[in-house]
Amino acid sequence: MKTKSIDLLISNGTVLTLDASETIIQNGAIAVSGEKITSVGPSVDFQSSNASQHIDAHGGIIMPGLVNTHTHLPMSLFAGLPMTFRCRFG
Repeated sequence: MKTKSIDLLISNGTVLTLDASETIIQNGAIAVSGEKITSVGPSVDFQSSNASQHIDAHGGIIMPGLVNTHTHLPMSLFAGLPMTFRCRFG
C-alpha cells in the first residue's frame, strides 16, 4: 500500500470501517497522517511502512472515533445557570 508519510500506524486488529457496505477487515491496519486517516487495509500491506509511531492492536477492534450527539434540548436552556434554587417536596 503506498502512502506518503505515516505519523501513526495501528495494525493487527479487526478494522470496522463503518462505511456504507459495513466492511470489516480481519487483521487490518489504518495509517494516519496528521489528523486524517490516509490508508486502510490488511496489515500485510503496511509491513514495509516506516511510521513515526506504531500501535499493535493485539487483535482488538480498530474503528473511527464516535461523537456523542445525544442531547436533551430542554436541558440546554439551563446550561451555565447557577443552581440557586432548591426543590422542596412534601
